[in-house]
Amino acid sequence: MPVPVDLPVGYYRDNFLALLDFVREQYADILTAEETAYADRFIDLTLDAQRLYVRLVSRRGPLFRSDKLHYAEILDLPSAARELLAGNFVDHGKDEDDSVILALLTKADLVALIGDKTTAIGTLPRSDLLDRVNTAAVDIRPQLHFEIYRPLMVEYLRLYRLLFFGNLSQDLTQFVLTDLGLLNYEKYVISADARLFKLREVVDKTLLLHELNESSHAAVEQNDREALLEIVALLPDSEQETTLIRRKNRILNRIGRQLERQQDYPNALLVYAQSSAPPARERSARILRKLALLPQSYALCQSIQGDPADEAELEFATRFMPGLQKKIGLEVSEGLSPVLLDDNNSLLVSLPHDEAVRVEESVRTYYDNHASRCYYVENHLFLGLFGLAFWDIIFMSVKGAFFNRYQSSPTDLYTPAFQSARQTAITDRLAEMKNSDRWLDVLHETYAEKLGVANRFVHWQVLSEEILQLSLQRIPASHLAHVFERLLWDLRNNRSGFPDLVLFPDCGSYQLLEVKGPGDRLQDNQKRWIRAFERFGIPYRVVNVAWS
Repeated sequence: MPVPVDLPVGYYRDNFLALLDFVREQYADILTAEETAYADRFIDLTLDAQRLYVRLVSRRGPLFRSDKLHYAEILDLPSAARELLAGNFVDHGKDEDDSVILALLTKADLVALIGDKTTAIGTLPRSDLLDRVNTAAVDIRPQLHFEIYRPLMVEYLRLYRLLFFGNLSQDLTQFVLTDLGLLNYEKYVISADARLFKLREVVDKTLLLHELNESSHAAVEQNDREALLEIVALLPDSEQETTLIRRKNRILNRIGRQLERQQDYPNALLVYAQSSAPPARERSARILRKLALLPQSYALCQSIQGDPADEAELEFATRFMPGLQKKIGLEVSEGLSPVLLDDNNSLLVSLPHDEAVRVEESVRTYYDNHASRCYYVENHLFLGLFGLAFWDIIFMSVKGAFFNRYQSSPTDLYTPAFQSARQTAITDRLAEMKNSDRWLDVLHETYAEKLGVANRFVHWQVLSEEILQLSLQRIPASHLAHVFERLLWDLRNNRSGFPDLVLFPDCGSYQLLEVKGPGDRLQDNQKRWIRAFERFGIPYRVVNVAWS
């Protein structure tokens, strides 16, 4: 595992400069003059001002009080702040609502604003003090004993972050965690001209979709129908850009589902019709049946069966069709075979109830006490073994797959291009698993060499060396190969649904255990894996818990 290290003074400013330099070098042709000037103007600041600005944009804001800013490496903080003010890198946040300012204040600050000298007022909860300030309509700003700073030009930084990381979920902390040795990335090949975005239009649409995604979450939470419909109207054309299409579909499906909950079925259908990703067609078929538009629902299910987007969508259509056929008066086709559990793959156990203990942990302890070793692994066991077995293939040098040093997977991971670009290597690896034991040695070597390195599939906290050893000793290579083949068929959707526990009885072999507490039922993705286990001959059991 990586060993934490001490960082040099001002490391965060150096990382910020590295981000700016990368973007300016790689994307000079699509940056506007103002966006380029943002970096140039930052570089022209004094060292203290640079460090203060980076400190502020790295913290949760939007407002900061001057008396809470203490950084040993910034020699003259007041002078740095004045420089940032003069250069419009920060302002005093004068247009911010008073509620945002009040959030900065301590209880003592609030008491001082109220001006009540009684001792009792200091014992009131913060909420009561805020009510008194608001009731009294106190003019807050003139009474503050500190300056307020708000970082500006954060929209430029947002753009630079997107161009550097390819997403907005990563930020400057990625540099810090790596520099500290707390997060380590694979040393994959990055070509000199590697960049995620080729056209400025795609960048702008990506930023817009990020904003609309955040707005859609807020509108759903507020149950604001008008806002939801406005967001739909603002969604950009995605054309053939896979990433844009995926982001847009996610927003459309979220909004469609909320409109459906509001029983606004006409608009829900219109929204789902714009989405090309599951479960849009499934939800539309369900709405059409609810509206008694049975032929339309039936036709949509036929369309799904003819060209399913994934296994889940096909299963839905197969399960849904017979009911429609019966109502319409058509010959009823065979539906989806149910998951049948008997004494061999189902067990009822009575356990003492402890609300502080997860039901999965209760079952794990139960088996640990019955001559077995049992581990809570959920999806992480098979995903981790897959990540180790295919490590070199995941991080293979493929044009456009890697464009910065902070990626835990290639950019094409969840696209058809991932497998097609690596098909020969994947086929050879699966054949090796079925015909040779050499891959086991390689997997052990990979574990030892890559321990702690970021890989989208490997959760190091779960995949201990003990679990790894037992798994490779007990789980036949043919079982792993079958699981990996199914994973590769649809990496995005098949990465979930695995059983909660893995059991290694002292007598040998292994068994996968899906735990269900009182009232809990198997989910569809779990049923799909159980059907696969049946086909592959993989031992599993559903453990139903009753509280004693």
